[in-house]
Amino acid sequence: MILLDRLALYGPGAARLHEEIIPITARWTDSVTRKTALQPYAREAEQKTLDLLDRALLTAGGPNETIRSQLLQSAGRDVQELLPYLNQRAEEYARDAEPKLAGRAEDEAKKMRLILEAQRKHIEATDRKSLQLTFEGWSEDDAANKKRIAATGAPGFSSLKKRLKLSPLAFATSTR
Repeated sequence: MILLDRLALYGPGAARLHEEIIPITARWTDSVTRKTALQPYAREAEQKTLDLLDRALLTAGGPNETIRSQLLQSAGRDVQELLPYLNQRAEEYARDAEPKLAGRAEDEAKKMRLILEAQRKHIEATDRKSLQLTFEGWSEDDAANKKRIAATGAPGFSSLKKRLKLSPLAFATSTR
């Protein structure tokens, strides 16, 4: 007997963070002759059962009509007997996944900070390069004008075209 469940953990905005299938397997006996409730297999026996399922799914055919009828008649009871074990296992899987998700979130946050810092540095470098333009009447060595522009900050992108059309003295004055 194999009972499967799906564990899905969601974050803000219903973002799916984790998903996995949770199996519970047990030795099945006909519910008519069964004296005790189904008991889950240990992990090793469970893995063997799942391997058998994989192989069975690859071959054509299915159970004969008698077995199929017995399985259908006891399916409700079988699920009812194994469901508490499945719920318990789902809670265990969720507890195991949460610290892994927290670690992944921390790693992704660090990487995002690095990306944003790199973008900020790139924008600042591009801004500094735009300040190094040579204007008519200025030489690149005119340190006083460069210092004056650098001290007041870079001109805004929206007004840069207008300011570049000004004379060197008017441009320097407009950035103060």
